[in-house]
Amino acid sequence: MRGTVLSLIAWLVFWAFPGTYAYSEQTAPTIRHLSLAYLEANGIQENVTLPHQVTAGKLEGTRLSYRLHLDLDQLPEKPLGIYVPKLSMSGEAFVNGQSLGACAIGALETLRCMHRPHLFIAPPVYWQQGRNEIRFEIDTDTTEINGLSSVWVGDAAVLRRDFYQWRQFISVDLLTTLSWVCALLGTLGIAASLVLRQRSIYWWFALATLTNVVANILSLMDVALFDPRGFTWAVSASRFVSVPLGMLTYLAWFDKLRPSLRNGALFYSLIGAILIAVTNSDRTLLALLYGPLFIAAFALIACMANWSWKSSKASHWVGFVLAIIIFAAGIHDWKKLLGMDAFENIYLLTFAGSAFSGVLGVAAIGILASSLIESEKLRLNLEHRVSERTKALIQAHEVLLESEVKRAQTQGRELLLRDVHDGFGSQLVTAHMLLRASKLKQEEIETLLQECIDDLHLVIDISSNTAEQFGDILLDFKTRFSRRLVDSPTQLHWDFQNQDWPQISRTTALHILRILQEALTNALKHSKASHIWITASFDKPSQVLHLKIVDDGIGLPASIRFGRGLNNMVSRARSLGSEVKITGAKPGTSVELQIGIA
Repeated sequence: MRGTVLSLIAWLVFWAFPGTYAYSEQTAPTIRHLSLAYLEANGIQENVTLPHQVTAGKLEGTRLSYRLHLDLDQLPEKPLGIYVPKLSMSGEAFVNGQSLGACAIGALETLRCMHRPHLFIAPPVYWQQGRNEIRFEIDTDTTEINGLSSVWVGDAAVLRRDFYQWRQFISVDLLTTLSWVCALLGTLGIAASLVLRQRSIYWWFALATLTNVVANILSLMDVALFDPRGFTWAVSASRFVSVPLGMLTYLAWFDKLRPSLRNGALFYSLIGAILIAVTNSDRTLLALLYGPLFIAAFALIACMANWSWKSSKASHWVGFVLAIIIFAAGIHDWKKLLGMDAFENIYLLTFAGSAFSGVLGVAAIGILASSLIESEKLRLNLEHRVSERTKALIQAHEVLLESEVKRAQTQGRELLLRDVHDGFGSQLVTAHMLLRASKLKQEEIETLLQECIDDLHLVIDISSNTAEQFGDILLDFKTRFSRRLVDSPTQLHWDFQNQDWPQISRTTALHILRILQEALTNALKHSKASHIWITASFDKPSQVLHLKIVDDGIGLPASIRFGRGLNNMVSRARSLGSEVKITGAKPGTSVELQIGIA
């Protein structure tokens, strides 16, 4: 990395300063170097030495005419080339009054040719033996450094190979390639900033890079896309704004970006862009605007040295070295902006800015790639841990399910044993005791056994019903009880008036059904009824459950004797906090029960 950067710097410096070119008669015997010209402009006529730079304010904004002379001993057999490293802002070449064309297609006042070399080709017929006049018509502008560089004349192929191609490659081709690569990196930076919002480095890097790309691409255009002054402002303003954005990128790179620094840099960028527009891209003002930026950049570099020393990160040291290179390139371009540098030298900040975007872009992409790799590792680790945890949960669930099944089975057996004990179990024990004492008659034994069978059916009904709503329990009881009375002459009429039944406990349901079953059994056994009506309803506001059994039988006797069945009904109702009302219905009998559901 270090060797590549140093090689690039040496290469740029070599091609940036034409004074280092080894053009000599020994290396290129067919090439003639013309350094004297006669200048005519705005009533001024004088001899000048090339490269010639127009003094600010004197001839800027006018049309310049440079006349050069070339003596030929004989007519050329092949076309001769005229190589001009730089002319500004635009120009057209003539040989003995014959036009060789402008630096680009279009009117001179709309062209911008100052950032590229030019090779004009003059056919042999344009030349004459003896003295020849080469004239350049240069269109100038107050926003740029204007003038004409040295001129080389000779074999067109040699000029193209040894002179024009290399500078064209450096000034145009390389910069264009770097700009598009930076545009790609800037676009990736925007995408990364949208994904990794907590890392502001990508956002500021993308803004600084794309702003610099805009400045590079616009400066390489030969023809203004819109109003020339507005176009010049777009180039100058975008180049200016890219500098504060680059500083913000460095601050974010070192994780030192603060809101006050961010707001100050953006505010200065906005003010600078407005002043550049107001003054029509005045070079003096532009140089003054860059002054505070140089001071800020110097302070930032000093801080970066300290931060890099403390962090000892290679990426920080690379950024620090790159910042020094950019700062040096900025000083060079600032001197050139003020007319204090050689006219033919190229602007170095365009390349330094591209190097900034390239190096930081690659580093940022490396960080992003590392983050993605680390994220993938975390994802795989998380999936592995989730998989292990899932297996453990499945095993725990199976153990818990098995335990719950065993508990439910045990609980079911306990409930069944309790129901048997509270119901027909106690009746069988009582019957056994009475039988041993010979106190039961045949018909009493039959009655007792029938009661035990009925209670057994009831326990089975409750045990097999998994519903918690009382309406479902009633429907199941109705189905089973009606099935046992298929051949009975008595018709049962069921009326369950509600659909929104309450949820009740198993014990409460069993007590209610035993009361219901006892009432039905008594009606079937003693009332001689043809019809029995069973009505059940639930009043939701008062939370009261109503149960009523009415028959059309012979009714109640004059005196009611409470046997074991009626006593059980009364006892069970009291355990539910209620009472059983037994009244005559004329004809028949009515049994009514009201239970408050807590």
